[in-house]
Amino acid sequence: MKKHCLVGLAAFVLFSHTGWAAVASLPSFDCATARPGNEQAICNDSDLSALDMDLAARYEKLMSNLPFDQKDPIRQAQRDWLRKRDKECVGTSNDFQCLRDSWCAASSAYVHCLVTAYSKRADELNALARAWWAKPIHTLPSPDRSLEAVVKTNSHSAYSESELEIRQTGGKSLQQLSFIGPDEKHGAYVSQAEWTSNSQFFVFRTINSAGHHAWETPIQVYDRKDNKIADLDTGIDFKLKGDDEIKIRYMEKPSVTVHLSQIVEHH
Repeated sequence: MKKHCLVGLAAFVLFSHTGWAAVASLPSFDCATARPGNEQAICNDSDLSALDMDLAARYEKLMSNLPFDQKDPIRQAQRDWLRKRDKECVGTSNDFQCLRDSWCAASSAYVHCLVTAYSKRADELNALARAWWAKPIHTLPSPDRSLEAVVKTNSHSAYSESELEIRQTGGKSLQQLSFIGPDEKHGAYVSQAEWTSNSQFFVFRTINSAGHHAWETPIQVYDRKDNKIADLDTGIDFKLKGDDEIKIRYMEKPSVTVHLSQIVEHH
């Protein structure tokens, strides 16, 4: 896989206002079965691969938090975007050759078309994610529907700040956390949250509400068994795997996969 300099790519990937930083050089799909055209072109260039992986991660993050009845329109919109990308960004044999041999100019119209398409779609997904988390009350039920995590946004401040409550569905409160700062501008907001598939853990990540934060920000977990909240780590993102595993991504070091049950046992 080759790499070349893309105008504006570093700014798009590393300095997105959502705090996501693309560090992978592989795309979101299997290059062994890549279709001729854009998919093969993306596989042949690490920068384009990073854009593809970044966009896929944003999409998966959004989908993981949406209720079931809201997923289909977003899924269809993503399919429509892929068709539009392939219709509008059509490379020539010369474009594909230069990507394979790493001599494409940064001003290549074909490369520019792909970068622009990914950038615009990322902005669309970012807007959907912001709208989702900006709701005054945001309820995330556990898969077994016995518990729910309620994220409340402070609507009286110019900055998004959250309060988090874990409670029995429609009943007793089990845990409460407030991320609202004393001046309503130096607190934090919940930027990512998800239950494990067995409903035993609720994992969430917070970001400084004023926007001045390190790329790697706190990730915490609620343990249903012991009714406690434990610090996991700081990272740029996380992905749950199965009932007990979490993969944490970092800015400048490889991702790490750990067992949630082992983490909470030591807290």
